[in-house]
Amino acid sequence: DPPYRAKNGPIDDIRELLLIRGVTPDLFWGPGQQKTRFEEGGPSRLGRSNLEDSEQSPVGLVSIFGALSSGRVNINTARPEVIALLLGGDHSLARQVVNIRSGSDGIEGTEDDQPARGGGEIPRLLGPAGPGFQQMFTTQSLSFHVRVLAELGPAKRRFVGFIRRTGARDYQTLLFREE
Repeated sequence: DPPYRAKNGPIDDIRELLLIRGVTPDLFWGPGQQKTRFEEGGPSRLGRSNLEDSEQSPVGLVSIFGALSSGRVNINTARPEVIALLLGGDHSLARQVVNIRSGSDGIEGTEDDQPARGGGEIPRLLGPAGPGFQQMFTTQSLSFHVRVLAELGPAKRRFVGFIRRTGARDYQTLLFREE
């Protein structure tokens, strides 16, 4: 309310879900996490403590879904909540994937990380459940959410964009707007 003309096409921005009747801010952002403008649900890679927290409190649609997809999820960068969702809600297995890819120190983004280097290594992260779920994952991301702070003298502006990889070094800008 008020009514709007339906787009009847693919969504360009995940916030468009908020225009659908029944998608409340609590459902979209997560209970108690209402935002006034588009903000990410957190870093793209979360450690163990974040996974344990997500098991205790529900996350919003924005933390799990995106507007663009190749149909498969990058197992090296996926949030634990997304991995658990694809694994039928198995948070224990999702925690195992994050632990393995984090390396011996258990912290993602450090020198000892053990990501899957190609599709053949995905079963190493998934363990015994690998064969049943391997087709849901990839080791390369095709779409990216980018935030930029542009400064020219005293003027500052923030921009957000979505880009898609179309080749080894080629990217297509799908959305670019001021935040």
